[in-house]
Amino acid sequence: MRILIVDDSDMVREALCAMLTIRGYDVVTAASGPEALERIPAGVDLLVADLWMPGMDGVELIARARRLTPDLPAVVVTGSGVDAARRALRAAGQPVDVIEKSTSCAEQIEAFARAIGNRDVPRARLRNSVSPARAAGGRR
Repeated sequence: MRILIVDDSDMVREALCAMLTIRGYDVVTAASGPEALERIPAGVDLLVADLWMPGMDGVELIARARRLTPDLPAVVVTGSGVDAARRALRAAGQPVDVIEKSTSCAEQIEAFARAIGNRDVPRARLRNSVSPARAAGGRR
């Protein structure tokens, strides 16, 4: 499974990438919406995007990505409030999961698995989870 992580923060991208890579996922990253759109035709199974990014926000990115790949599952990861993110996505007609950047790795992995329709996440992938900030060498 190939997961595309899109966030304008180097630290967030690196933390999510580390968390998923050590669990066996193939991860590619992009620092912006336009960069992400270039990677999607190469084959992506899940799009994980920040909601607020300069130039092209997560709502627009998901809409454009789904024009390229209509059934592409997506998850929005936000640090600015889940309720506001859900309202913005609903208004744009984009059905996706929304999670806080501060949620545990286990919760993030479960949200990603739900998005791809794999509700039975292997427990080994969830064991000994660390926070994304710790995975990138930060403190939490």
